Amino acid sequence: MPEEQDHPESPPAPRRAVFGWVFYDLANTVYSMNVVTLYFSQWLIIDLCQRDIVYSAAFASSIALIGLTMPAIGAISDARRNKIPLLFIFTLICCLAVVLIGVVASLASSGTILLLGVIGFFIVANYGYNGGLAIYNALLPSVSTSKNMGRISGWGTALGYVGSLAGMALVLPFVHHGGRSAAFIPTAIIFMLLSIPTFLWVRERKLPLPQTTANTIASAYRKVWDTLVAVRRYPGLLRFLVAKTFYEDGIATAILFMAVYAERVMGFPDEVKVPFFMVTTTFAVIGSAVAGFLVDRIGPKRTLLIDIAGWVATLVLIALVANEALFWVLGCVVGILLGTTWTAARPMLAQLTPPQMAGEAFGLYSLSGKVASVIGPLLWGLVILIAEPLGVVRYRLGVASLAVLMFVGFILLLRVPSGGFSQLKDKREDA
Repeated sequence: MPEEQDHPESPPAPRRAVFGWVFYDLANTVYSMNVVTLYFSQWLIIDLCQRDIVYSAAFASSIALIGLTMPAIGAISDARRNKIPLLFIFTLICCLAVVLIGVVASLASSGTILLLGVIGFFIVANYGYNGGLAIYNALLPSVSTSKNMGRISGWGTALGYVGSLAGMALVLPFVHHGGRSAAFIPTAIIFMLLSIPTFLWVRERKLPLPQTTANTIASAYRKVWDTLVAVRRYPGLLRFLVAKTFYEDGIATAILFMAVYAERVMGFPDEVKVPFFMVTTTFAVIGSAVAGFLVDRIGPKRTLLIDIAGWVATLVLIALVANEALFWVLGCVVGILLGTTWTAARPMLAQLTPPQMAGEAFGLYSLSGKVASVIGPLLWGLVILIAEPLGVVRYRLGVASLAVLMFVGFILLLRVPSGGFSQLKDKREDA
């Protein structure tokens, strides 16, 4: 990996660029809430009577594809400075695939064709969503400075949860009329429309390129390999990515199966689940906004440590409680923790790497998250499958397994140095 160079602090981005960037969080969470968390999993597992492992395998397949391709795509986007067109392409792929899920679901009522069709389109949709998310995250240095990165990340996360609320509210009439499968086409349309400000107003900042750039797929993978080999030059980066893999295992899987858990274990019908998710998402908005200021005040590492410790304790309680009122309270806590996680993680990665390597670094960030999103759901599916004779208790064991994963992530995160790349740069200057 080439030697890093010091560069003066970039000027603040125009307000409309900041607004355009945070607005994409509002747009894409309409998809993640309505498709990934709320309706697709329930439609597949409960309505179509498929086992949890089927959804786990489909989700893991889409994430495996992201893990194989996004580091190289990130490196190429750094070299060609074409993140905005790439973001548009990934968003379009996601939205078109979600529309096709809705079309196939409306044309067939059961059978292998329906199952294979919707699973295939879900894999494509989730690939597009996660690919766009990686490119979007890499644009954070283009709309922020070191002084306001935490706040802008927090604004994006908070507005994202507003998008979750708006998406649920706008799609709910379609679900009441046509069932869970009726949520997909409206969701795709809303996602595409809300992302338009991002494409119009965000401009990629022209940061100095490293000496060696990746303009082809082959050179991009070579560059990613060089990055992996030389990753120790960035203090704590590798350890942070490994820690993130473990704690994100728990988070990603909880997001995927929370709705199924609420129905199977707590007995919540859709009439209760939708208000439940609206309330918990409201708390995620609050958590995101507060976490942004917390990151700028005490740093992303301390914020993340507090957050992950809270996750472990909350998941243990969720695995134990049977009281509905307490489950609502814990759901609100989960919302706060969820907003805090994403708000703190992006600034921490940016702190650990030089700004001119943003696309490549967020490609690795995406890779670690995708590894987590493969392992976690498959672990959940296997636990549920093996413990099937235990009835609903198997879901409590699944939640407990997520708490263990997140505790491992917490231990690893403790050893990540604060300051990261900026700390290394200061040491070099002192030398």
